[in-house]
Amino acid sequence: MPIRFPCQQCGAPLSIARRKVGASIDCPKCGHAQIVPSEETAESAALAAMANEEEEPDGDEPEAIILVEVPPGTDTLVVAVPTTVVGAASPVADGGRVVAGDEAGHPVDDEPAHPSDRVVGEMVLVSRHAIYVQGALIAAVGIVALLIGYLVGHGVAPRDAVDEGNAVEVEQVVVEGRLLYRPGDRIEGDENAVALFLPHDRQPNSRIETPGIRPEDSPSPGYTSLQKIHELGGAYARADAGGEFLVNLPRTGVYYVLLISSNARRPDGATVRETDLATLDAYFRRPEYLIGSQKYRLTVVTLSGFAPIEHDFGLDRR
Repeated sequence: MPIRFPCQQCGAPLSIARRKVGASIDCPKCGHAQIVPSEETAESAALAAMANEEEEPDGDEPEAIILVEVPPGTDTLVVAVPTTVVGAASPVADGGRVVAGDEAGHPVDDEPAHPSDRVVGEMVLVSRHAIYVQGALIAAVGIVALLIGYLVGHGVAPRDAVDEGNAVEVEQVVVEGRLLYRPGDRIEGDENAVALFLPHDRQPNSRIETPGIRPEDSPSPGYTSLQKIHELGGAYARADAGGEFLVNLPRTGVYYVLLISSNARRPDGATVRETDLATLDAYFRRPEYLIGSQKYRLTVVTLSGFAPIEHDFGLDRR
């Protein structure tokens, strides 16, 4: 155990090995030469110095113990010098290196910047308020997760999510068709023949007027009847000179497909079937005027993807 004693000149606490008792040393603070006292003498001097400090406080800054490395051949001393920053280096005599430390010469860490950052062993001290806030956040997340699970389990989802899902599942249908008739011994395109596609599961709130969409009417995209057909999810087309037409349906599904010839008429006395009139009556006002005396074909078809359609109305009046 080293001998501890105050400097005779400046009072700085010194520490040196016992084997140096009686040797001459220089104080690393003030440079005063002095003899290392015995252990008993050192204890008496230390007690006297402590008594003087209690009686006459000098109001100096708190002292920090610094470790001084001295040149080879001398011992390492521990000296306390006034300092305003714990851990700051102070100049010493003999060009030694100064390291902040306690009385045993161990380094002293700076104080934490904030009490909440204080570390004890391997534990971090956290304020009670922070714990309460974290607990409230965890509880809120748990409640939200519970509600989402309940909604998903009962088949309830936000409207946008349902719409997006339907948008992914909906597939448009492209129908490419060709309508023909036979004037004599040849086959030609049935120009201005009508192709109507009506969704099987949807009907208009008010029945659609037929003028403007019959084969004999002049084609015009401004007819309100055409707008109602498209709003219903159906489609309307007229065949070109080659008898060809092309329509786009908004979704796959079951449709009524009504084809009406422009150049081939029914034989004399042939009428529209009552079942067909009953079906079309749910969509059109007076459907018999839509078909007139022309040949026609009404079918129920499931359409998806690309759907080609071709029909030959045959001879006129036959």
